[in-house]
Amino acid sequence: MQFTDDQLYRLLKGPQPLRLNGIDLSGGNLSKAYLAKINVSENVFSGADLSGADLTQTNLNMANLSKADLSAADLSGADLTEANLNMAKMLKTNLHGTNLFKADLNTTTLREADLSKANLINANLNMANLRETDLNMANLREANLFKANLFKSNLNMANLSGANLSGANLSGSNLKMANLSGANLSEANLTEADLRKADLGGRANLSGADLSGADLSGAYLINADLSGTKLTGTYYHEKTRWPSGFDPVAAGAILV
Repeated sequence: MQFTDDQLYRLLKGPQPLRLNGIDLSGGNLSKAYLAKINVSENVFSGADLSGADLTQTNLNMANLSKADLSAADLSGADLTEANLNMAKMLKTNLHGTNLFKADLNTTTLREADLSKANLINANLNMANLRETDLNMANLREANLFKANLFKSNLNMANLSGANLSGANLSGSNLKMANLSGANLSEANLTEADLRKADLGGRANLSGADLSGADLSGAYLINADLSGTKLTGTYYHEKTRWPSGFDPVAAGAILV
């Protein structure tokens, strides 16, 4: 069942708490709606306008939010396990501490969103726009970030172990103390990225990646694949750990 804007208005102004699980709200106007702490698992919100809505701690497990507008919405602490957010618009959305385990965020716009401490384990962020996004201490273990745009994003202390970042744009990003053990960073753009004390061990793949001007001070790169990696003007110091036999000076890196 789908609702007209007038029906939606009366529904949202009706008795609380709302019982909306299983309802088709695709294309509905729910802008700035108060939907906090309710169960809307498996609901259909595809193409809906949820911009500015309050969805704090809401259960959206397996919900369909494809192509929905969630810009400036508050989803902090919400459960979006296996939710479909394919091509959704989430500009400046608050997703602090949100559970996005195995969520589908394929080509989703998350520019300037707050994903700090979010659970994104096994999430699909293929070609997602995460430009200037806050992912401080987020868990992205084994997530798919193929060709994702992470320009100037904050990944301080984030867990990216085993993640696929092949072809991703991480230029100017903050990866200080990030866990990139076993991650695939082949052909990634890491120019001027902050990788101080980052863990790039566990056979992390940096083949063909561009780290020109990046800071690898104190980084751990034992067993990393640096074949074809660009290190021109990359900074490192005596505590940086390189693969056995690798000569950083010959590769163009600068000891500081």
